[in-house]
Amino acid sequence: MARLRDRLVAHGETADFLLPSLQADGLALTLLFAGPSGVGKRFTALTLAQALLCERSSAGCGQCGSCLRVEQGAHEGVRVIAPEGPQIKIDQAREVIEFLHLQKISRSRVVIIDQAHLLNPQAANALLKILEEPPEGTFIFLIAPSPSSVLSTLRSRSRTVLFRPLSETELKKIQVAPDWALKASRGSVETLRALLEPEEQESRAEAARLLGEFLTDKDFLLASSWRTALKEKGFFVRLCRSWIGFLRDGLLMHAKGEKLLMNPDQKALLMTLAAEPRERIEFFIEKLFRLEAEMAFHRDPQLSMEELWVGWRNVREKMA
Repeated sequence: MARLRDRLVAHGETADFLLPSLQADGLALTLLFAGPSGVGKRFTALTLAQALLCERSSAGCGQCGSCLRVEQGAHEGVRVIAPEGPQIKIDQAREVIEFLHLQKISRSRVVIIDQAHLLNPQAANALLKILEEPPEGTFIFLIAPSPSSVLSTLRSRSRTVLFRPLSETELKKIQVAPDWALKASRGSVETLRALLEPEEQESRAEAARLLGEFLTDKDFLLASSWRTALKEKGFFVRLCRSWIGFLRDGLLMHAKGEKLLMNPDQKALLMTLAAEPRERIEFFIEKLFRLEAEMAFHRDPQLSMEELWVGWRNVREKMA
């Protein structure tokens, strides 16, 4: 088995920069790893944990018992907390506090709080003192999509480290994928793998077909195909997300930004969109964002589609 650092395709420079300061004698530190989902924040934290706990090397040997237990998620000096349901709850925060009050049996201890922005207020408040003054040799990694998504009381007690999306070259080292998927993933391995699922690819193809009909068929509202598709639970939300991506590319076509397209394989559809005035596309995107959000309140997908089409036709007539 190899060191986790050797498998860190991106952000290796970040890990290498942080490690010497983390290994300073007696240092205890809370770090906030902030960046998009699926770019390697948690894996970077585990990479640092392996090095901090290694029995043989300050860089993490990848071979000793400690390194192997970190890789297998079974190290006694590492505690990983993630949401149970929609939140990280007070009982999980107490678990962290209890863990850090136990006698230390490894030279360091590491706590990883994944999706720290989902700490509920009670859990966050319970952790404040520990975050501000971690016990000696303790390293706490908070992982979140952005600094602002985390409560200010947590953010002020942490040192923020920003993570960027992965490049297409980096993504290719992790996952074989077509160009359109690499671009549409926006630098997230998690998103890329989701896009490659057969169900997701079928959903995207159906979304492209329906958008083409929506834009060109004056009798679209009378068709049965989209009504049948929308009966599938969750399809309307996926449809909105796919359409927003296609419409974004339509705006890029207006701006001669073809190199930045997320869906270059849908050129015919994008050409249809590019023929629409920019203002109409912007209206369409805004409407889709609103309808997607309203799905959380159990709004009827078919009524939403009808409203969208009527609004789109009205805007086309006004701008004609």
